[in-house]
Amino acid sequence: MTDTEAIEIERGDRLAFERVVARFHELNVGLEREMASLVLQRATELAVDARNRRGDTFAAIRHGFDWLARQPGRHSVLLVSAGFASASDPAFDRLVTESLRVNAPIHFLDVAALSAFNSFETIEYRQALSKDARVSLHEAMDAAAGTELLASNTGGLRVSGDLKQGLTRILDTTKTYYVLGYEPPQKKKPGFRKIKVAVKAKGLKVLARRGYFDDRRPDQSGASPSGRPPR
Repeated sequence: MTDTEAIEIERGDRLAFERVVARFHELNVGLEREMASLVLQRATELAVDARNRRGDTFAAIRHGFDWLARQPGRHSVLLVSAGFASASDPAFDRLVTESLRVNAPIHFLDVAALSAFNSFETIEYRQALSKDARVSLHEAMDAAAGTELLASNTGGLRVSGDLKQGLTRILDTTKTYYVLGYEPPQKKKPGFRKIKVAVKAKGLKVLARRGYFDDRRPDQSGASPSGRPPR
């Protein structure tokens, strides 16, 4: 069972549940235990583990931010990982804002993409599983969707495939960049504020942060959470 499947089953996704039950049946012939309850139990365990691993990743990045905040200039954080499933929440949004505060986009080096197949598409499993029991294309694509979103929201890149070319692109982003500032409009409720940067010239692609988390209350001043307009 993948992390994405576990999270979807925990949320009540029937299709994911039935697919994993079929997989358990096909890979555990002769097992007497009720497969449905076994799948639910395993999904709960994996979902908790996935959230814990994501929390550990966030803690490590925040520790790096604490050090970078004391260093001058623009920085970059390179996250070498197989990624985590999409699960946007306040902790995710606050990490995006912390990236903004220390001027350090997060680049995602996707090591899972170096393998052509997921664990259930190898010869060992592919011959034993029916088509309906395999990981869906949707879930295979979502396996690292959370990490890819973290990179894109902080103005970073996702690197996969040709690592040398990807790392060269990351280094290029540190050579030339623009810092833009603006006074954010006041909002009555805290939340994630989206930012969109566009250019008029054709053929250019903008790599910029997509937003920040605003935890201001109505009685607070109009300053951004960092005490200055987001950049």
